[in-house]
Amino acid sequence: MQKSDWFYLWVIISGYLTGYVMYMMTLFLLYREAIAGSFIGWTAVMYLTSVLLLYLLSILILRLVGLYRFWSQTILFVIASFLTVYMTAWLFLGTGLSTLPPISFPFTAEGLPFLVFWISTALTCSWGVWVVRNPSTKPLFLLLSRVTFILFIIWIGVR
Repeated sequence: MQKSDWFYLWVIISGYLTGYVMYMMTLFLLYREAIAGSFIGWTAVMYLTSVLLLYLLSILILRLVGLYRFWSQTILFVIASFLTVYMTAWLFLGTGLSTLPPISFPFTAEGLPFLVFWISTALTCSWGVWVVRNPSTKPLFLLLSRVTFILFIIWIGVR
């Protein structure tokens, strides 16, 4: 594997961990709640299957139409995050096909933590993917992703 391949793997891991830490912080700050460890399992599967596919498709589409810039990539990743919030509601909350969540679901009490989770994941992944093209911000990205990793370990250890 090349050095950039390892970095992409770190971007994938740190993107997920950032989302998880932000989700936990949102639950704690807004609702004074914590969640069981099963959250890691089903969101990790969803992240590794559908979310990364949406991010990859976003990059490919932007490159095909010649609009591949940092901000256009970030905007598409965030749009994919809104779609992922609805997918989360459909899969996790069990709304089923007959009762899809309302359009305002991401801004409800149940949907807001999911929105924070997936948008923070999108922002981290977008920045990480862009760091490969612009390595001047790589030290800052690595520092923040390591801090997130430490927060994740602390959160898991406290439970």
